[in-house]
Amino acid sequence: MKRVVIVDDSEVILAMVKDALEDAGCDVVAMTEPTTRADFVGEQIPDLVLVDINMPQFYGDDLALFLKEAWGISAPIYLFSTLDEAELERRAHECGAAGYICKGWGMERLVSIVRDILDLPGDSTAGA
Repeated sequence: MKRVVIVDDSEVILAMVKDALEDAGCDVVAMTEPTTRADFVGEQIPDLVLVDINMPQFYGDDLALFLKEAWGISAPIYLFSTLDEAELERRAHECGAAGYICKGWGMERLVSIVRDILDLPGDSTAGA
């Protein structure tokens, strides 16, 4: 089973995305902030990481860099935000993220994109 880690400061967003991705067949870990590498990785290295940009304790693009450089996370990291798409694309490029997903695209498109990234069966109409 593919493992997705979601980092977002909104408990509501975390719950909605977690439910949708679990329904799509993913093992999902949702957190408001990663505290240690062991907590982040758990028993299985993630296959995908979704990171919100605007969080009170840090910016997601800074977190993406930290996850790759300090913790050695090699899974694709996608920025996941309500930012304007052009700004989100720019920030994803600058921090070396694998891509981005706009929250405004809706849950169906999010699930479709994640299915494409993880090569999971199901509807495939990905963006980013």
